Amino acid sequence: MARVTNPFKIQGFQGREYFCDRETELQDLISHLLNDRNVVLHAWRRLGKTALLNLLKDEIEKTQKANVIYVDFLGSKTLNQANGKIINAVYQHFGTLKVKGIQKSLQELLASLGLAFSFNPITFLPEVETSIKSKKSSENTLNEIGKFLNNQENLTTLILDEFQEITKFNDVDAEPAFRFFAQTYPKVRIIFSGSERNLLKSMFTDKNRPFYKSTQLMGIEPIPLNLYNAFIQNHFGKRKITIKIISDIYSWARGQTYTIQLQCNRLFELNKSIEEADLHEIRESLLKQEAPVFANYSNLLSDGQFNLLKAIAKDEAVQNPQASEFLLSHNLGAASTVRSALKSLINKELVIKEANNYLVHDVLFARWLQRL
Repeated sequence: MARVTNPFKIQGFQGREYFCDRETELQDLISHLLNDRNVVLHAWRRLGKTALLNLLKDEIEKTQKANVIYVDFLGSKTLNQANGKIINAVYQHFGTLKVKGIQKSLQELLASLGLAFSFNPITFLPEVETSIKSKKSSENTLNEIGKFLNNQENLTTLILDEFQEITKFNDVDAEPAFRFFAQTYPKVRIIFSGSERNLLKSMFTDKNRPFYKSTQLMGIEPIPLNLYNAFIQNHFGKRKITIKIISDIYSWARGQTYTIQLQCNRLFELNKSIEEADLHEIRESLLKQEAPVFANYSNLLSDGQFNLLKAIAKDEAVQNPQASEFLLSHNLGAASTVRSALKSLINKELVIKEANNYLVHDVLFARWLQRL
């Protein structure tokens, strides 16, 4: 008997068939790019930002004569490391194209930077030997990449994911370098995306920083419940799942894409019509699975931070964590102590502020804390 593919994907982008909506966001992004506007795409983690970017890449490559190159800056500590990721992505994209002269121009680019390439023994894709030091400074290396892309016949969309990481580089001030890059090469459009939402937005809205008012800002919000109703029921098909249960799934997940998909993935695995008891059972399993990781936070955080985190989770959403009523109801102590703890939790992105409410960012973690 043929294996039935679970349609609720929790790892990466696996095709439009398994992607719920985001049509408005997709068309907005395409419109920005076609009209020569760079974009800042910001969203909290696990709302499907990276999947949307991969859908965009897929759509542009199908319908437009344009190159789309995706680079993830997560883990980069220096501009040189970021350059290495960009060069690898450029080489893997253009190295597979059968365009006259492209291989020669790629080799010239690498030679000008003092780099070489090999083939990854696992993926068999071309890979730049980024451990070899470039002959040029990191800023000049970035601009050599820009010149190469600008010389191509077709436009290039460069997606720089987790772009806020450049603010943490320890070798150079990378913001001016990327601002110059974005201004200088007219055949390169850029999507600056990231999930440290406040940090990313401040890079482009602070009048004292290089990127001030240089791009279009675009945020991603949870997909509306009514759209998920149709998507989920369609994929469950004859197995059947009620609107009431879907609403419960959505509410428990706070509309967070990953947590909705995760619950549906587990329910689909049951291979039957879904009852409320099934939903409670899979949630118990999910929280039990994550419990050792979540419990360790009590060791990683101070008592004040952990108690505040637990209190915010139990109230689900808190407008003012320093209000006397909130402090007294959870026995949190002085407002000054809570203020310091809250700042630390926000810096760690364990707590976020959304629509004037403070929330525990990780939904599963919040549900686990609510049981303590």
